[in-house]
Amino acid sequence: MREEGSPKTLQNCLMKLQNNNTMQNIKFYPSLADAKDFPAPQVTMLPELSLSHIFSAHSAENKTLFGNCEHFFYEGRYALFQALLNIDLEPGCIVLVPAYHCRSMIEPVIYLQLKVVLYPVDKCLNPDFEFIERFASNNKVNVIILPHYFGFPQDMEKVLDVCRKHEIFLIEDCAHAFYGSYKGKLLGSFGHFSIASPRKFLPVEDGGCLICNAENANKKISLHSRSLLLEVKSVLKCLMGLIVNSVSRFNPSSITHLPPKMEKTHPQSGGEGMSLEEFYVESVGLKGSSVSKFLISIAPHEKIMSGRREHYGQWLSAVSDLPGCDALFSELPANVVPYVFPLVVNENAEEIFYALKKFGVPIWRWEDFAVSSCVYSKEYRLSLFQLPCHQELSKEQLMWMVETLKLVVNKINA
Repeated sequence: MREEGSPKTLQNCLMKLQNNNTMQNIKFYPSLADAKDFPAPQVTMLPELSLSHIFSAHSAENKTLFGNCEHFFYEGRYALFQALLNIDLEPGCIVLVPAYHCRSMIEPVIYLQLKVVLYPVDKCLNPDFEFIERFASNNKVNVIILPHYFGFPQDMEKVLDVCRKHEIFLIEDCAHAFYGSYKGKLLGSFGHFSIASPRKFLPVEDGGCLICNAENANKKISLHSRSLLLEVKSVLKCLMGLIVNSVSRFNPSSITHLPPKMEKTHPQSGGEGMSLEEFYVESVGLKGSSVSKFLISIAPHEKIMSGRREHYGQWLSAVSDLPGCDALFSELPANVVPYVFPLVVNENAEEIFYALKKFGVPIWRWEDFAVSSCVYSKEYRLSLFQLPCHQELSKEQLMWMVETLKLVVNKINA
């Protein structure tokens, strides 16, 4: 949701950038799925506020670097924007961005008129280090953005070696990794800057965290407060969510037959230039709400972490013998707290996606990212499904999603 409030001086400065050729030569794939074409999901993708979050025991031990973050923005994309500002980059400076990404990862880079170079990823979404090394040897790379996809840490030793060798600033993207560690160190402690998105893990309405690990990295960070009206609205949203969540809305209808096949009316390949869709200059520098920060401060971290890991494990067992489907990560290491359950659907992905959405199964998929030559980005645009595994799922909800997935896949792939 768009919120307003950036200082007039900063806003005027940024508006000048917006009037220039911000899109460079980047082309984006179009979105294929429109929420208006499907019924409301029977289960939420992200956790909603519940009494258990408020009254469960708060974890004494620090399980995340982002629990009491000093720089608390309205959303994670504005924390990323601030990190780029603090590096003092001139327009045209090179920022390496993974070829598989959501728009909120790339649009702050584009808005600042920085040159986006998309680096390929492999089957498990690891960076193509040979490409990065080769490119950085022939070009001055200023920044690399490195996401820990779905909560699974990247090989930080390799990344840091490349960054030190070529004097590259590292922005560690922990949007999917509010929790987790790499070789005993909490995620978020490796990058010159680290960002996180607490609403993906906690029942909050907003929030974007920025941690500055580099020397002198805190310079020029000046967040401005939300208006009283916005704060009141945030509190009311939380209260309404708590009331609605306390009343069971889970009432899926019995599935007797598959819906008709989807008529493909959207282009499946190629690309088109687009205006920025996920970045609003009015929200630059805006603080996250006080109620969200409070709910983060009382979060029962142990309960959240164990609940997500348990649900991920149940998904793993459920898809182990499902035809034409594979878990992107077939093991759940002890240091990982998953954001969602990523499922690769190798056969009839579009038909399966359409049927599941028609039945009210919540699925997210990155469809409208920037066009590149990366093989796995192209493949995963259609085939990589994100299914919820958050801590607020009930046994009935998870069982229903599992059984619906099995029914749809077995019928379509029969």
